[in-house]
Amino acid sequence: MDKRAQPSLVMIDDIKGRRYKLHYYYEADAWELYRLNDDQGEAKNLLKTEPEIASVLSKKLHAWLGQSHPTWKPKFAIRKSTGKSAGPPPVL
Repeated sequence: MDKRAQPSLVMIDDIKGRRYKLHYYYEADAWELYRLNDDQGEAKNLLKTEPEIASVLSKKLHAWLGQSHPTWKPKFAIRKSTGKSAGPPPVL
């Protein structure tokens, strides 16, 4: 899959002393999870082996996107099929 210029969201956070990066790709409706401490090149997707970490991060991302910001409103990718906002990604 070509990942250049795709609408996506990213969440980076430390859990249990390890830094994780969770990607959501709108066009593929797909998640990817990487542990940056061991894999800075993001070569090994840990989504299937560490689903609990992915779930925690997706919930944090969803909560953050749902917050009320006085100077910023989140804008989401536009669905090609409808021309309307895709909204936040699903929670894992």
